[in-house]
Amino acid sequence: MHAFRLNVCGALLCGISFLFSASASHGAAGDVLWTNQLDVANGTDRALAVATRGTRVFVAGRVVNGNADADWLVNAYDAKTGGVLWTNQFDLNGGRDEAFAVATAGQIVAVAGRVRSATSNDNWLLSAYDVKTGSALWQDQYDQSAGSDRANALTFCGKTIIAVGRVTNVAGDFDWFVRAYEAATGTQL
Repeated sequence: MHAFRLNVCGALLCGISFLFSASASHGAAGDVLWTNQLDVANGTDRALAVATRGTRVFVAGRVVNGNADADWLVNAYDAKTGGVLWTNQFDLNGGRDEAFAVATAGQIVAVAGRVRSATSNDNWLLSAYDVKTGSALWQDQYDQSAGSDRANALTFCGKTIIAVGRVTNVAGDFDWFVRAYEAATGTQL
């Protein structure tokens, strides 16, 4: 029997504007070393999760696009300068797409959240990206019963990604949901 412990590494960041500040060990206590603020279309943009890997900082959340609906957003920053290294932003079906959690291990950045389906309900989404380029490696979009499904948190356990969240069952109420994936391929374990 295996026991999994979900680790929280990072911070929850919410706000009207997508705002992220970081300080490194070489700065004096309290010194702001860089800031990156993003306001896409004067909407309610939110940074919701952060993770680090080496000299990279990964921030996930949502931005409101010019059509006034929310887009999934993942940005990679240089930890020393705050420069944007890559961005992954998408709007699946003109609805509320949102990334709630990010974790990284090896050469993979995993992001969990929800996307709007073609039938206008929320689907669970887990996406894996290449750490260096931001290229999408694989995705798992899941809709249990045409209800509101979402992945809220995730962690790496060796070469396995564990994602947790909720799905809507056939009776219409929410169920606890846990899924394990092979990190490199997205194969469900």
